[in-house]
Amino acid sequence: MYRKLMVLLAFSVCFQAIISQNIIGGTDKSSITPNHKLAIGVRGGVNYSQWSLNWTKQALINDLAFASKVGWRAGVSLDLKLWRNLFFESGLYYSVKTTRFDYGEIWATDGKDTKGPYYPYYIFHPGYLEMPLMLSAQFRISDMLLLQIGAGTYIAYGINGKGKYNDGGAGDEGFMSEDFNVDNLFRSTTTWKMHYDETTQTTVEHEVKKPSSFRALDYGFCFNAGMSIKRIHLDVCYDLGLRAINQGAVFPDPMFKIKTRSFSINLGYDFYVE
Repeated sequence: MYRKLMVLLAFSVCFQAIISQNIIGGTDKSSITPNHKLAIGVRGGVNYSQWSLNWTKQALINDLAFASKVGWRAGVSLDLKLWRNLFFESGLYYSVKTTRFDYGEIWATDGKDTKGPYYPYYIFHPGYLEMPLMLSAQFRISDMLLLQIGAGTYIAYGINGKGKYNDGGAGDEGFMSEDFNVDNLFRSTTTWKMHYDETTQTTVEHEVKKPSSFRALDYGFCFNAGMSIKRIHLDVCYDLGLRAINQGAVFPDPMFKIKTRSFSINLGYDFYVE
């Protein structure tokens, strides 16, 4: 909810600034048109990622959920003027969309005794190369201040990242062992162990060859709002993933649909070409 409020606030600031400029400047609408034709910038910031989770079949555990975690984002931006206040925005970024996956409350049993509760979780650190493709409206409020708001799509490709399992204190009594860790979320083929047999209701050990946890290709909608003071740039961005990226033994395809969600705050510096 706070992400939507920040985007709405940024839009409101842009709208009020445009109205104020038109009132002060009379009918000379060209006064709000940026002078530059091209801007190349460097960007860096933090990501707050909380992915969406839906399942199409009955899940073994009902408390499964993603929680927000902090990652980071850095890259270069490109703004190309199309007409008056209309710009095409793109760039290339390396984006770490860290997130936490909670299994909820787990009780362990060996057929006789029940132990718990335990609260195991997984932390993922996927790293993506990401390219936004957006249209933005930009308004020169003064010689120092430039406001912008934009929307479009993005395409991303996962290149690295690890997954780390924490058993929540369960140890060998837990749902899974520490071997459920992943060295590369997009390309791992390591083994993992499960310590629960549904038929006998006992703790046993299975070794399973596991393919990669997530599909490398991701895409979706993106939105941003920002401001530049002289050449110093500040913006907020929101990525809304559309593709179900899960696969493999960690999140089986028939059961889950996992999509990325990421909110970022970025600071940068622009180089203008008039």
